[in-house]
Amino acid sequence: MLSPWLDILVWDAAVLLAAVLLDLLLPEPPNALHPVVWMGKVTGTLRRVAPRHPVAGPTNAPKARRAVALTLDFLGRRDLDARLNLDSSLPRAKGMASSTADVAAAIGATAAALGTSFGPRQQADLALAVEPSDGVMLPGIALFDHLGGRIAQSLGQPPAMRVLALEFGDEIDTQ
Repeated sequence: MLSPWLDILVWDAAVLLAAVLLDLLLPEPPNALHPVVWMGKVTGTLRRVAPRHPVAGPTNAPKARRAVALTLDFLGRRDLDARLNLDSSLPRAKGMASSTADVAAAIGATAAALGTSFGPRQQADLALAVEPSDGVMLPGIALFDHLGGRIAQSLGQPPAMRVLALEFGDEIDTQ
């Protein structure tokens, strides 16, 4: 028995020698059986299915970045790189629909940048693919199924009122 590191070195050298001998003695396997060809096909498929590059943008807004990527995918524009900039006065992690507002804005801005627009229903469907969503994309007060969007009805404008909102220091995980 040699020292442990020397045992490993001898074993590695034996494996390398066996691989070289097999490569010299055996023909290349046909493409259908070749593991490197399999990896190339899987990699190629993943590149065609997924957006080419992740969307750049604020690290504290992963849902909005995902919304941009989904919108690009929906519009058939996987060839584009995108950078998202957000400027919102809504407080985050307070249960005030800030992530849904960011997602809806990201979808709308991406569509507008490509010279198109979505109606509230299309925007809601894309937003729901990112996260459970409030009905912020519908005008006025909305009755909205936040998980599946099966109910999406605008109830009109709210009456004039004063609202007092108390914001405490805690954060809410709205996942």
